[in-house]
Amino acid sequence: MIKELTERYGLTMTVDDLADVLKMSPKTIRNSISSEQFPIPTYKIGRRRLAKTADVAARLEEPAHG
Repeated sequence: MIKELTERYGLTMTVDDLADVLKMSPKTIRNSISSEQFPIPTYKIGRRRLAKTADVAARLEEPAHG
């Protein structure tokens, strides 16, 4: 999974990239980040909010909780 995501998005992913992969709206992701409920760590560089592609892949590979 990480190889495919890295080939498509690079080492980091923007909120729009996250929205594409997670099938969520960018607004929902931003709201989740603001309320500290987003399950994937993110950080800012300037005005850009980014997530490490490896962190996204790890989260997607986790078994469903339930």
